[in-house]
Amino acid sequence: RMSWAIDRLPEGTTVSLDDGNHLMAVLLGETSLSPSISRNIAVGVWNVWREGMENGWTDSELGETIKEKRGELLYALSIPYKNRLTDLRKHFASIRYADPTVVDSEWIVTREKESGSSGVAGRNGRASCEFNLKLIQAGKVETEELKLRMNKEELQDLYWTLKQAQNVMSKIAK
Repeated sequence: RMSWAIDRLPEGTTVSLDDGNHLMAVLLGETSLSPSISRNIAVGVWNVWREGMENGWTDSELGETIKEKRGELLYALSIPYKNRLTDLRKHFASIRYADPTVVDSEWIVTREKESGSSGVAGRNGRASCEFNLKLIQAGKVETEELKLRMNKEELQDLYWTLKQAQNVMSKIAK
């Protein structure tokens, strides 16, 4: 099972079961974050739980995923998730959580003229691609724009990453 959230936990993250229970209470709005827990670690843990909710994982599925990737965090993250799963579902339903939605995309390829060149050599400048993605956040009406500018190699890397994601999604859909 793949997990972007577990893979992105800050390096060296350590969380005790008490910390996990505290972070769950903070996420559910029952208390404020203790100064003894870094905000980066808190957000990383919350993203693990959010991913579990988005994917509809049971506590045992979340536990298996954590054990496979970051076994040392198994109890600290899976026990609070198990104990408060109903509360988590209610919480995410109440805020009608959803990731931003891409509502439009555009792209353009440009060729930059090399400085100091003229004639034929000047027309053979470096090509770049710009992607413009328009996103709308859940509950908002105005769009936000995300611009990505990349050279040929970066575009190829993005293409292969997207192709891998598409292949995985196709397999899951079968």
